[in-house]
Amino acid sequence: MLRTLLCAALLVSGMSACGSGSSHGPTAKPPSRRCDHPFPASLLLAANESSVERMTADGPRGILPGTRGILPQDLAISHVRCSVAIVTEYDDSKGPLVVGSDGSTRRQRSAVGEANGIAWSPDDRRLAVSYQSGPDSWVRVVNVANGKSREVAHFRGDDPFAYHVAWFDNDTVLVMRVGVDDVTIDRIGADGQAQRFLTAEQLGVGGIGSDTFAVDAPHDRLLLKVYSGTLMKQRDRRLIWVDLKTRGVAPAMDAPLGRLDAPFAAVFSPGGDAVAFTVGRGGSGRYGCTIVRGHERRDLPGNRECFSLAWG
Repeated sequence: MLRTLLCAALLVSGMSACGSGSSHGPTAKPPSRRCDHPFPASLLLAANESSVERMTADGPRGILPGTRGILPQDLAISHVRCSVAIVTEYDDSKGPLVVGSDGSTRRQRSAVGEANGIAWSPDDRRLAVSYQSGPDSWVRVVNVANGKSREVAHFRGDDPFAYHVAWFDNDTVLVMRVGVDDVTIDRIGADGQAQRFLTAEQLGVGGIGSDTFAVDAPHDRLLLKVYSGTLMKQRDRRLIWVDLKTRGVAPAMDAPLGRLDAPFAAVFSPGGDAVAFTVGRGGSGRYGCTIVRGHERRDLPGNRECFSLAWG
């Protein structure tokens, strides 16, 4: 499958093509869905091949209830930390799983196809999910309250396929599309039209990595992994913040990534003052979790199977 081949290719990320987006900025509103006992802000979730682990500074604290044996692909914590949304391998049979902070679980039937990515809208009322089936891919939006979904974009045939998703604001979805040798970031408006939004040329970098893709809605910025050089000869791999209004760039870490850092997606803390990523040699099957805050770097003990991460 295309996604299976991409998992190996994530170690060598693509470059984006040229283009431009609209000049107006995001208009995210505060989340409106609250709960009595949210997940703690310090909660770092680490998906392995068969479940989702709750991580702390002192190591793992057990499997997140309702996630044993689910084969997680991607996961996201809602902005008010009331729910975790997870897409699983071969998601076409059941749909995304939503796990509540109260221990509840439910499936959100969305579409037939293999799910690639998932993201909460800024108001936590909807989920954006990217799917793939054969040569086609698409993005759907799911209403969490009633489970109804609608397709907002469809990419056919040889088009770069929809991989990661995020939200520009409550009405607009961002999608990272991955081709054979490049990555593009498009914006999908209410009319369903996908327009090029961000490019490596705009950022002044050699290429954009095809794994890290997360919007910090309260601060109107996007976390990306970029590099200098070319796709096959990458140099100076680093994490950056991109201002969604101005396309301005700021470093997300005080130092470039190490050789074994972040073979998969990086995520940020709720306050945006720290980043977390996996560490390990690509293809080894063993990846630890690391948190970087300013000049301080801390490797979390006890879990050597961190793949996808989400931070509460």
